[in-house]
Amino acid sequence: RICMLTTRHSPLDDRIFYKEAVSLKRVSSEIKIIAPYCRSRQIVNGIEIWGLPPEAKSQCFLWSNLYQKALRAKADVYHCHEPDSLLVGILVKNRQKAKLIYDCHEYHPEIFARRFPEKLQPFVGVVAYWAERLLCKKAVYVITVCQELAEKFRRWGNRVQLVENYAIRWPDKGFSLSISRTDLGIRPEESVGVFVGGMYRERGIYQMMDAIRILRGWGRKVKLLLVGPGVKGFLESAKAYAQAKGIAQGVVFTGKVAFTEIPSYLAMADFGLVMDYPERRKLNTVAVKVFEYMQAGLPIVASDLPANRRIIQTEQCGVLTDPLRPEKIAEAVALVLKKPDLGPKMGRRGREAFLRKYNWDQAEKRLLAVYRDL
Repeated sequence: RICMLTTRHSPLDDRIFYKEAVSLKRVSSEIKIIAPYCRSRQIVNGIEIWGLPPEAKSQCFLWSNLYQKALRAKADVYHCHEPDSLLVGILVKNRQKAKLIYDCHEYHPEIFARRFPEKLQPFVGVVAYWAERLLCKKAVYVITVCQELAEKFRRWGNRVQLVENYAIRWPDKGFSLSISRTDLGIRPEESVGVFVGGMYRERGIYQMMDAIRILRGWGRKVKLLLVGPGVKGFLESAKAYAQAKGIAQGVVFTGKVAFTEIPSYLAMADFGLVMDYPERRKLNTVAVKVFEYMQAGLPIVASDLPANRRIIQTEQCGVLTDPLRPEKIAEAVALVLKKPDLGPKMGRRGREAFLRKYNWDQAEKRLLAVYRDL
């Protein structure tokens, strides 16, 4: 019996549900996910979801609720996705015989420190670093998504397995979606750049919009398709920015869409955009959207960061640029669109590389190996 614990993610998070939980059905007939959710209990694809109140009055209330439900789950393995859910897992482990897995797919100390005033961030980061180090000693395995994190946990003496956040292979026939470019106000002659994922300032959304404004100023018929939700208030701010800059007609916001609809939105595009700012936590991790763009056969215009560089230069599937300079982003997009055969060639190379090695089927083998080794 496997029970996943998370305090920060939706139970239907792409990695937690669609990748890991679905894959773990191969080794377990009983899988539960306890997470903040709008329903108290639901079964999806044979996986049981136990919801925590998403708007908990306090963090202590959330932890208490998680602890009580985790005890009731009576699992053999508790698979924890954050340091605080790992702490809850440790408390449960002390009450019953169970094994703990810590699945670290974020730079948690850095993320936690950013909630505090800038002067306090170094101190808070150090405290969070040591807290994570102490907690993860109780896990029989640490799973992570990139080599830098894997090396950190190996230095701490943990057994570590790298399970990259590669994209799931879509059905050969794709997913049906009753929407078209015309429905989104995209004309046949317009080239479309797409961004998929959660939106906030450090994802380079404003720079992308400015790049589209520059391209349209150069006479390029191009539109930006932004697919996904924003953090609180961000979409409203981004729409107001587009209006103020006079490019509202050149930007389409879809809001949150179902996981199964993403391939159809990518099918409308001519190139994919990944403009993460050069923050430390972004330097060595590759956004899952890179692999989704590769699967869709789209050329990629991405931030020139080490992790992106390793894949995009190696596979020759896109162009790297400075994510903080809209004119450089515009030049990179213009390069991809300039020669009719360049973008499609990059897209084909990316898709071939995805099918060969950057898909979830490959990462799944390493996840299942962890559970078979318990």
